Amino acid sequence: MTYAMNDDLRAAADDMVGGRLHEALDAYARIAATQPEHAPIATCQVGVAYFFLGMYPAAIKWYERAAELGYDPAEVAENVAEAREHLGRLGARGGDIVLLEDGSLVVRTDEATWAPYDGPAP
Repeated sequence: MTYAMNDDLRAAADDMVGGRLHEALDAYARIAATQPEHAPIATCQVGVAYFFLGMYPAAIKWYERAAELGYDPAEVAENVAEAREHLGRLGARGGDIVLLEDGSLVVRTDEATWAPYDGPAP
């Protein structure tokens, strides 16, 4: 699917390329919520911003939401796989968020307790 760029998407893309990830994230989220014709790509780009911020569970959730909205399933699958790979590396280093074999995410709540991850979602 091809998306025509409008001024809002261009401005959000400029923020992303310029390293203003929080601004890009906010802009894409606003586009996803207010411009249904651009919701699939904007939703995916929210995931990309979360990915670059190192917030892989949030990125995965937004990528999956983009797929639900009709974004390219092959691109979504590739993005999710990359985010899970990075998340797995965090878990391997003793990070606070771990991807389980069943695909679910858990977060460390204290030294001995884990809980389902309930991070930012679309």
